[in-house]
Amino acid sequence: KGCENLAVGINQSFLAVFLAILIPSTVSILLVYGLHSLRGTPEPFYSTLPTLFLILPSTAVWAVLKRRRFNRKH
Repeated sequence: KGCENLAVGINQSFLAVFLAILIPSTVSILLVYGLHSLRGTPEPFYSTLPTLFLILPSTAVWAVLKRRRFNRKH
């Protein structure tokens, strides 16, 4: 939901999509890394890599789709 709100809540399209990718992805990656660190995972960085590789493309696709839909309506 945060990705959607950022994608349509900022006037400049590029900045909106960029922040809609960056902020939710960063929060997700930091939370996953923190969880692995707190739970005692031996290699928290390597345990976080799958999240890194999945969250960036998924938020990018979602942000672009939401922004395109928003631009068509306005």
